[in-house]
Amino acid sequence: MNMQTPIPDHLNIDKLRSQSFGPESLTCGMSGTYYLFSADGNLLYVGSTQSLRNRMSAHRCKGLIPFALITLLYADRRLREEWEVEAIKTFRPPYNKNHNPDWQYPKESLIGRARPYSKA
Repeated sequence: MNMQTPIPDHLNIDKLRSQSFGPESLTCGMSGTYYLFSADGNLLYVGSTQSLRNRMSAHRCKGLIPFALITLLYADRRLREEWEVEAIKTFRPPYNKNHNPDWQYPKESLIGRARPYSKA
């Protein structure tokens, strides 16, 4: 009998994609680990925050991550930070530099911008 361990929600990419919503649906008080996806469903970035609405404002002001969809998993601070690190190490999203040893800034974000700090 082959019993597989179920994939935890914070690492189940198909489930995360299916639970995504547009930035226009953000409300106050949303906190947890968040996943940013492109319009075609590619995972771009993973983060954790106490205020998703404020964090998305910061991402939009910088304009460096071309995200269209967001998934948020609610968790306390300790757990959301654990999930963030584990998800980055597992998926290696192209816009995460922390916990991602292969990180290089995606070239499409550098058009018309000064190059931000990155590991060389």
